[in-house]
This record gives sequence, C-alpha cells and structure tokens, in this order.
Amino acid sequence: MASADGYDVLDSGDGWGLTRLPLPDEHMHPSSWRRLRRIVFLCLLLATISNVGAEHLLQSRGPNWSHRLLEAKFSLVDGKTGPADWLVLGDSSAAHGVRPDVWSQEASGGMWNLATVAGLGAMGDIWMLDRYLARFEAPGAVMVMHTVDVWDRAVDPALVGQVPGLSAWRGQTQPWPRWSWHAWRTFTLSRYLPLYAESGSLVSTLFGRALPDGLRFSMDASGWVRSRTPDAVQLRRDAEAFTAALHAPHPGVSADNARALSMLGQRCRAEGIDLYVVHAPVWEEVEPGMDARVKSVETALEAVLAPAQVHFVPRFGGVAFDALESTVDHLQPEAAAAFTKELAQRIRDVSLGTTPDGAAAGPVDARRQATLP
Repeated sequence: MASADGYDVLDSGDGWGLTRLPLPDEHMHPSSWRRLRRIVFLCLLLATISNVGAEHLLQSRGPNWSHRLLEAKFSLVDGKTGPADWLVLGDSSAAHGVRPDVWSQEASGGMWNLATVAGLGAMGDIWMLDRYLARFEAPGAVMVMHTVDVWDRAVDPALVGQVPGLSAWRGQTQPWPRWSWHAWRTFTLSRYLPLYAESGSLVSTLFGRALPDGLRFSMDASGWVRSRTPDAVQLRRDAEAFTAALHAPHPGVSADNARALSMLGQRCRAEGIDLYVVHAPVWEEVEPGMDARVKSVETALEAVLAPAQVHFVPRFGGVAFDALESTVDHLQPEAAAAFTKELAQRIRDVSLGTTPDGAAAGPVDARRQATLP
C-alpha cells in the first residue's frame, strides 16, 4: 500500500498500481466527557425511537399471530364496560373454536372468548381470569379448553413478554413461572426490545409482500378469532409433530401448569365459579392414542383441581380434514359454529347431572351456575 498524490494505491507486486478513490481527511474534534455523553445520549434516543416505532408498527401490521392475539385478548378485557356470564379460557384451539355469537343462540347469558395461545398454558388462564376479576364481578362459569398435549408444556418466556400489563417484580401477577437466567433474558428481550426480538417480523412487514386478507389477524368484539386460510401442507406437518408429542413420555401436567391450575381452582372456589374443562377436538387422523392420553391428563388435573367445583366435559370425536385450518386443532368458522352448538349441549347435559351417554355426572352448584335453556 502506497500513497501517490493524495490517492490510496494498491501495489499488485508487478509494478502496476491499481488506483483507488482519494480517502477523506478525518478531522478529530477535541474530545471531552460532555461531548461523549451527548453522542451516547443521541444514540440511545435514536435506538429508543426506533424501538417504539417498531412496536407500534408490529402491533398494527405484524404477521406474528400469537403476539397479535395476546395483545388483542388482554386489551379486550381492559376495554369492556360490563361483565359476562361465561368466560372461555385456554389456547388457540378455543380462540378459534368457540363462537360466542353461536353460543348466545344456544344458551342464555353472554360469553367472552378470552382464550389465548398454547405457549402460556394455564398461566395465561389464571392471569386472564385475574385481569377480569380486577374489573368485574365473578362470571357464572368459566370454561377452560386446551389441546391435550398442552398440559405438559412449560411456559414460553417470549410469549409472556408479549402480554400487556404484567408486572412480576411488583407482585401484581401471580403465579409466575420459575425461570432460568436464559428464560428471563428471552422474556426481557421480547418485552422491551421488539426491534431485536421480532426482527424477522419487522423485516417481513417493511420489505415483504403484503399479507393477503385470509392471513390477516381478525377478532370480533366478543373475542372469537377467525381462522386463517387452510393450508394442507402445514396441517400434515403439524399432525406429525402432534402425533410425536402425543406418544412421547409426559408428566401429565407440567410444574408451571400445575401451579397455575391450583391457583385457578382456588380462585374459582373462592368466587363461587363453576369450572368446566374441555378437551379440544383434533383431526381424526391423529385420534389413535387420544383416549389413553386424555385419561392420564384428567387424572392429573383432578388431583390439582380437587378443591374446585370442576366438571370434565366428555371428549369430542375426531374432526374431518376439510373442517380444519392449518393445525390439527384449529377449526374453520363453519366447523367452529357446529362445535359450539354441540359444546353447549354437552355442558347442558353435565349441568343437569348426565353425560350424553346417560351416565351420571358430578353435582352442580346452581347458585352461581350460568343459565342454560
């Protein structure tokens, strides 16, 4: 490397030099702590503005359904002005599968669908119920609906970071997952640095193709979330993963879910709320092995929920391929309507002390029971 007339020259070794453009002259200003602080402040201000801008953009146009659903459901509770007779809690199978508009035609009393996503497990259920009870009187009944493989999962810290209004450090949200340092780091990045944690969604939103209407997040005023456009390839992939999870060794109920369910049961008992546990219907092709898994899960759930007035709704049969979206437990709108009607009938049977096959069911506390025709 040599200099010739103010130009930077690369010597190739054979006597021929490859001339580059002239380098700019750097003028180093005298340094001071005040100047350094100003530069650091401006960098932090730019990063903060970019981070806030990214958060607002993702909330309005972000393609990550799980994040958008969490924001929408907790905001729904905060924005309501009156109580509901029935609450639906659970994962996305319930968010897509239980339609309050159809329920109102089958049973007396209004319903809110406050189901969120599987990554929160039962923690999301108790957090949502507590958020509701902080604003309104107790509902007549609570329905908790999860897919059977959710009960043994741990809570996802990245999804917890998307829940608005949580404050673990001030003791305002109980119970709280028992996390490692790595999980706390994931939670913090997800909650406070969307510019980093959701960089993929941000790039897709800014530079990718616009989402078609069938893939845009859509939720009605009662909390029901419309399914996306069906995807047969993704459905079969999800079926493979679900089948593997279904037949893998499992603890029945994970530690996170057990702690949350215990508190959920205590809260329902203290408030006089009847609690109904529903197993989400799944694709008929993954049905083999479901009975054994459901029985194992219900045994574990009964042990945790023993103090509460809990009713297990008889399990539903398999769902046809054309009734599903892109996972084994997400129902299309028409299928969700039919499922909601059948669900109302089964809960009616349980509340009257009989199951659809005529077997006796547990007693119901009629003092706080939401009204069914």
